[in-house]
Amino acid sequence: MKKTDIVEALETHSCTTADAKLYAITIPLIKRDGAYHLLFEVRAETLRRQPNEICFPGGKVEKDEPIQKAAFRETMEELRLPADAIEMIHSLIPITIPHNIMVFPYVAFINTPFEDLNPNPDEVQELFTVPLEYLLHVKPEKHTIYSQVVVPDDFPFEKIQNGRNYNWNQSDYHVYFFEYEHRIIWGITARITSEFINVMNKHQA
Repeated sequence: MKKTDIVEALETHSCTTADAKLYAITIPLIKRDGAYHLLFEVRAETLRRQPNEICFPGGKVEKDEPIQKAAFRETMEELRLPADAIEMIHSLIPITIPHNIMVFPYVAFINTPFEDLNPNPDEVQELFTVPLEYLLHVKPEKHTIYSQVVVPDDFPFEKIQNGRNYNWNQSDYHVYFFEYEHRIIWGITARITSEFINVMNKHQA
């Protein structure tokens, strides 16, 4: 293979996330009593995955679908809102979580009174809000969990340094918790909330 072949191969190669599972979510901001709140959903108890858990609107990105469009579509479907009631503002840095999942958060204003919201009952059991001002001044609880490498017996230990005594790296993962009134917001939703609040606090510093 010649140098020109190597260069051409790299120039025509595109880096994609084809092997990852892509999810898009919206961080909805809604005004209540003259102040902005973050809008959260409680997932319907009839859902197969994570019933009754607190989340933001969002879901899996469909094939060939632009990621921001997926966030917009899921928000429209779950909150049963017209397109002109959702004002997409900006994206946050994508988050990679275990099981080869990439989550793309987008911030949006919801230009509908909270009292007029009528979410899809097949997906959303309940809506509630948390004042942005509260979140700006509270520190989330953070815990670290660790993943363990499990190596099967038929692994070719003889081909690696130290064989069965090889010192495998252990990965860690931070799990966040916010508490507001009787609600506990945790997991990826709390992590995304924390990232958003960090951006807001840095701007005000």
